Parts: sequence; structure tokens; C-alpha cells
Amino acid sequence: MAIIMHGSWTLRVSAHNSAIAQRFVVSGAETGNGSHDASDGTAVHVTGRQWSVRMQHRPAGQSWQDSRPRIGYPWIAAGLLRFELRAGDDELVLGCSLPASSDDTIVYGNARAYPGSSLFNPGRNDLIVIDPPVAAHELCRRFPALYPVIEKLYPERLRRFPRPEPQDELRPLVLPTGLPAQAQGLLLHSQPAARVLAALASADDLDRAQAEAVAALATTVERSAGASTLGAGLGRLRRAELEALAELRDAGLRTAGEARPTSGLLLRIQHYQRSDVEMLGGPYSGSGERENLGFAITDEQGRYLFRLSREHGAPGVGRPDLILQSLGNGLTPTWESAPYSQVPNLQRIDLCIPNPSLQPKRLRPDHRVGQRGDELAAVERGLGGRAPANDADSHAAARPRLVSRTEGSWRGGLRV
Repeated sequence: MAIIMHGSWTLRVSAHNSAIAQRFVVSGAETGNGSHDASDGTAVHVTGRQWSVRMQHRPAGQSWQDSRPRIGYPWIAAGLLRFELRAGDDELVLGCSLPASSDDTIVYGNARAYPGSSLFNPGRNDLIVIDPPVAAHELCRRFPALYPVIEKLYPERLRRFPRPEPQDELRPLVLPTGLPAQAQGLLLHSQPAARVLAALASADDLDRAQAEAVAALATTVERSAGASTLGAGLGRLRRAELEALAELRDAGLRTAGEARPTSGLLLRIQHYQRSDVEMLGGPYSGSGERENLGFAITDEQGRYLFRLSREHGAPGVGRPDLILQSLGNGLTPTWESAPYSQVPNLQRIDLCIPNPSLQPKRLRPDHRVGQRGDELAAVERGLGGRAPANDADSHAAARPRLVSRTEGSWRGGLRV
């Protein structure tokens, strides 16, 4: 299985089993493509908007075979943002690094599946999220404490019973917790990065070039306060209603059941621009403009990593709101998260996806990204701002509008 990468990274062999023939293969990049032997000191600087790396081994007398890649969690040390790709039982360890800068946002985490019978999504602490399908009347009948809340925030969902609107097929029901935001993620502050990092692409001595880039960027790190979550209609609810929600949520999470990793799952990341009502603290509608940023794929442990970069000098762009979607065959979304608000430069986002959203359209092993050229081509076609053709069904007019921005925008791995 190939791992999707974005932007410029230096790949370096950190460890390998010399008794086994091994290599890593870079595809779809602007520079660094090809097969690279896994030997001591092998280092390659790869550039490109979106590309893939595959780790392989060759048993005696056989052809090259794909290894099982595992994605490590990123960390920052000595001015470099690092993570590792490990193959098999640590037979090959590939270190991936780039000079840390404020122009980059890295999101990573685990994608897990949870029993669909759970009332609330167990992966969200900042908001109360009820994943589709949501039959509001039935929900309120089973849990009467929800009725005054949904009546205030989503009265249209009560009026539409029993047939949901097309945009509600994926849109979760989002309710506020009323709790203060917790510290989350890391914020980076650095000098402008575009010119500094451009020199890496043509450097003969990667170690020296990275050290010079780190010195020029002078990046500092602080922990994000995480104080800007969606209002989600909090100001419309009374304290008694928030307390009733808290009791329901506590009881629901205690009975949520075990969540299990989902491997080989294709994820799409979107930049979400809140509607005016949402900006004023109103309930989440999902009707704001969206921009497709790129794709990630989960490894055998359910881990993923995605990098997006801000265009240097783009005005008026702060920390982004992100939505993550799981995709089935044909890049058709089968589930989407509620927005993650004002994501800092390094942020762990663990996903919990209801089982029913995965089972019907789960990617088959032979359709995983990187297994066949046509799948990678489909991913490349989906990188644009417009939704893939499979999203444009008879309900296209009712779906949130996707836009492609050329100024002041975020793009997955755009800067190299």
C-alpha cells in the first residue's frame, strides 16, 4: 500500500535489515521520483503537491513486494518537524523531515470505527455530535431532553420528518457542550518560509541545507489555547438544557462500545468557511463554502497524516476550519466530521466513524490508494476545488458549494 504525501519532505533511511533486499519507491512527485535502495545514508528530497511513497522488500528468488507501512506520530526537534514510516516488523524505517514553519499545518491521528448504535460520536470532546442518519422525531421520542434543544437549533429537521433533505445525508447534528475549550495542538511562529525552503530542492548537502533553513526560519513553538470552537448555537440554550445534554452525553459515551482501527481508508480533507450565521454563534448548518485540500490514507493501525501549506504572502488567512470525510468507491463520501475549528500548526485529530458508514462502501483491498494507477489518477483528479463527478447527483443543488481559491487559500502540499 502506498502512503500519500504532500509538499516537500526529506526521506532518509534511519534503519534497515541488511539481510533483506529493500527499497522505497516515490511516485507522482515533481522531483525525487523513482526507486531508492534502502541502504545506510540514503536520503532523497522529494517535492510535489501530492505524491506517494511505497516501501518494498524482495524475498530471495521472488519479485518486489509491498511492505506493510505504519505511520508514526510527528514531533518537533531541533527546528525540524519529523515523523517515521516503518515497514513490517521495523525491517525498514524511513525518517521524514521538513523545517518547521508557521506556513504549514499538519493534522494526524487515528481513524476508528465505532458501533452505530451509539447515540453520540465518542471521538468529539469539544462538541456533541450525532452522526447520520438522524431521524429527529424518533430521537426526541427516545430522549425527550433533546426536544427543546433541537427545536431551538434545528427546527427544520423536525418539520421534515420522516424524509431527510439531501444535504442531511452526511451532515451531522452538532450541539454545544457549554464547556470551556481545552488546550490543544501546537502553534508555530517563524520567518517567511517560501524562499528559505526553495533552496532545499537543489541542495547537494541536505543536512547542511536543512540546518541553514532551520536557522533562517527561527521557529518558536507554543501550545494552542484552543479557545475558538464553533458556537453551535450555545447562546440560544438555557443552562438547564445544557445540563440535560451533559447527562445524556455522559450516559451515551459510557455505553459507546469499543472503537476499532480502520485500515486502508481513504480520507478527504476540506477547508470549511463558516456561514454568516455560524460566525455569529448560530447552529452548524454545513452550508458554508468548502475547498478540497487533498487526501490521506490510513495505515494498518488506522493512522493517517496530512500536510497543508499556506501560500506565502496570502492575506487574511488564519488558522483553518477543517472537515474530514471518509470516501468509498469512486471517491464518494460515506461520512463527514463536524468542523474542527481554528486548527493550529500541529494538531492531532482522532476520527470515530460509525460502522454503518464504512461497511457498505468501504474500499476493497484491491482498490486501496496506490495499488493501481487508475486509483491514484482518481485521487489526483479529486484534488481540484470542485467535488468529484460522483458527488454531483440529482441533489447537487442542495449540497454545500465547493469553491477553488487562488488567493488567500490553503492547499494540501502546495508550497515546496
